Amino acid sequence: MKTRDYKGKMKWLRLGIASLALAAGVFFSNGLTARAEENVPQNTTKETATPIALGEEVQTLSDYSHSQYFKFQTTEPGYLTVHYQHEAGESTGNIYSQRISILNNNLNEYFYCANSKPEDTTAMVSPKVGVTPDTYYFFISGYQGPACKVTFKVDFTPCDNYEQEINDKPAKAESLPFDKTMYAWILNTNYDKDYYRFDVETPSTITLDINHESKEKSKWVVTIWDSNEKKIYETTFEGGQTRLDTITDLDLEPGTYYVCVGGDESRRIQGKTYDITAHCDSSARAQVRAFVSRLYRVALNRNPDPDGLTDWTNRLINGDAQAVNIVQGILGSNEYANMGKSNGEIVNDCYRAMLGRDAEEEGYNHWLVRLDNGMSMNAIFAGFVGSDEFKNLCAT
Repeated sequence: MKTRDYKGKMKWLRLGIASLALAAGVFFSNGLTARAEENVPQNTTKETATPIALGEEVQTLSDYSHSQYFKFQTTEPGYLTVHYQHEAGESTGNIYSQRISILNNNLNEYFYCANSKPEDTTAMVSPKVGVTPDTYYFFISGYQGPACKVTFKVDFTPCDNYEQEINDKPAKAESLPFDKTMYAWILNTNYDKDYYRFDVETPSTITLDINHESKEKSKWVVTIWDSNEKKIYETTFEGGQTRLDTITDLDLEPGTYYVCVGGDESRRIQGKTYDITAHCDSSARAQVRAFVSRLYRVALNRNPDPDGLTDWTNRLINGDAQAVNIVQGILGSNEYANMGKSNGEIVNDCYRAMLGRDAEEEGYNHWLVRLDNGMSMNAIFAGFVGSDEFKNLCAT
């Protein structure tokens, strides 16, 4: 009898322990789930982004499994500066850096601010980046590491002389006013380039000053294009030191031009600042230089050599030569003859070189018939130089 009582008591004891264990497991599991749900950030998408005020410090808990979005707006042109720091976390070996970015309203990366490992508690300040009035997102990516507290602030400074991203193609070119310094930086993303646009109203000499930050084993490349996407000038600057480089004596005819600033494809510029200033000289001498340069570019498809440009400019200004003489000298040269151009191409060159425009159909046919019928090149040149249109251009 005693044995059966003992076995019965043990059975009920085992059932009781199992029930308690099950209850404890459910309680513990529910507790973990509740705490995990409490720690899941509510701003993991653009639609749920947390609004923040510019210039105010923000704190959040960042972990390896959740990215976060914070939304802010700008109401006028200016530039942003991001301040970012986090508490120390434990390294987990094969760890991925946290990615900090500013995104535009379409969530294309606007500029890449920083990579930060959990154990790196260094306070970071981003370069200045120009923006237009719009909605933007501060994005903190998830990473493989323990949760840590993050503190950040997005400052905004209104201004009208800071490059506004994204201006990586001619269609998005930033306006470049004369005699006004524009401040900018090459994004620390692959192959960023900055495009600027300026307009020349009369034949002028353009000078560009570019003061750039140093970067070892890199090369700055500056290219100038006309409105027909024809490259008219390109130069490179070594990036190993901070210095001022100047592009001088760029003689241009009236029109719209584009300046591209970037790095060499094999020696890229990333995350470096620079400033650019354009100057325009539209004096009489500058206009003569522009005329001579136009003849070289149109007829010979190259810029004039410095000595030739100076010689023809001085002779025209001093009255030692007339426009027809330089036209004959360039379009009648062996270099031009060896290019083997057709009569139609020669007529087009005369219009572009001497009148600065394309030929209209009637005028084109008029001169083409005469060339085909044996009129000499010099007679054609004299006809253009003696026209009222050419005289009016010279007078202005």
